[in-house]
Amino acid sequence: MPICTYLNDWERDRPVENKVVCEWRDKARKATGVRIEILERKLLVGRFFRKEKTFYIILWPLLHPEYQIINFYSEESGTSINTVVSVEMCVAYLIGLCSGSDVAKEASHA
Repeated sequence: MPICTYLNDWERDRPVENKVVCEWRDKARKATGVRIEILERKLLVGRFFRKEKTFYIILWPLLHPEYQIINFYSEESGTSINTVVSVEMCVAYLIGLCSGSDVAKEASHA
């Protein structure tokens, strides 16, 4: 079952600090023609020695202002809902979108 949310304009246009994520988000937008949004969340992790860690939420536009939240599989998680991911998983997903889009374009021209 998809997880959906609504974004305000100020949430949608909020800049992402990580330059690698921004670069791949822009490439994925260009490759797919879809304005994919990425939200950056800073959370405190750890039980005794808490430290701030940055996570990412990837959103696919449906009907403005509604977005589908991309859900990731994780063996470490005790739940099937894993919408907040590390920078590595975020970038890997975006690279996969770009690669899949390129393959689809090549197949349609063959």
